[in-house]
Amino acid sequence: MITSKAILGCVSLLVVIMAGLLVSPSSASASTISINFRGDGDSTYQLAPSDVAGVVPASNWNDVTGTSGTGIALKNGAGSNSGASLAFDAGDNGVIAGPSGNDQKMMFSYIHEGASATVSSLSLADPYDVYVYFWDEDSKNLPEDITLTSSSYTKTFYVKEETTPYPGYVRAYNTVAPPVGTRDAGTYVVFTGVTGSSFTVDTGGEELNGIQITPEPATLSLLALGGLALLRRRNK
Repeated sequence: MITSKAILGCVSLLVVIMAGLLVSPSSASASTISINFRGDGDSTYQLAPSDVAGVVPASNWNDVTGTSGTGIALKNGAGSNSGASLAFDAGDNGVIAGPSGNDQKMMFSYIHEGASATVSSLSLADPYDVYVYFWDEDSKNLPEDITLTSSSYTKTFYVKEETTPYPGYVRAYNTVAPPVGTRDAGTYVVFTGVTGSSFTVDTGGEELNGIQITPEPATLSLLALGGLALLRRRNK
C-alpha cells in the first residue's frame, strides 16, 4: 500500500529535480532581459528574435537605436513583454565595421559620451544580476567608471577597455578606486545581488554596448524550494 508519506517523498524528489531545471541556462535565459544598443541603426548589427548572444546566452534581444529614448517596452528571453521599460541618453553612438556572428553584432555597436540607461518596473524577484558590456576598437585601454544605482544598491567598477583586436567576452572585476585600486581590462562587468524594481547604469562617459538582466540562480532555487515547503504544509 502506498502511504501518504511515500507520495510526499516522491513529490519532494520531483520538486528537487525541478529546482535543478529552474537554474539551468535555458530557464535563466527565458527570464533574462537583454538590450542591444545598436548604434546608428545600421541593420548589420540588428539581432533577430532567434539570434542568441551574450555571456548569458539569450534570444529576443531588445534592439535600441539612436542616442536617446524613453518608455521603451522590454521583452524577455521568451519573447514576452517583461513589464519593464527603458530610458537612455548619450551624446553620440557608433559602430565597428565587420561584425562576425551574433556576439559581435552586439559588441560592435554602442552609445557613448555620457551614456546612461535606466530600467524601470522590473518584476524579477530580488536579487538579480546585471551584465554591462563595454568596448570600442579605438579604446586604447580607455578608463571607464561603470556605476549601477538603485534605491537600495550602488556599486562602481573602475576598469579599462580591452584593446584591439576584439578579445571576446572578458570580465573585469576591480571595484577599488584608483590610485589604490588597479584598473583591469575587460569587455563586461557583472553587478551581482542587485535589488529594487528600477536601476540606472552610467559608464562615466565611455561606451555602453549592451545590458543583460537575469535572475540569480539562488533566487530560482528558492522559488522551487518554496513550492516544496507549500506541499509539505498541505500534507500535514
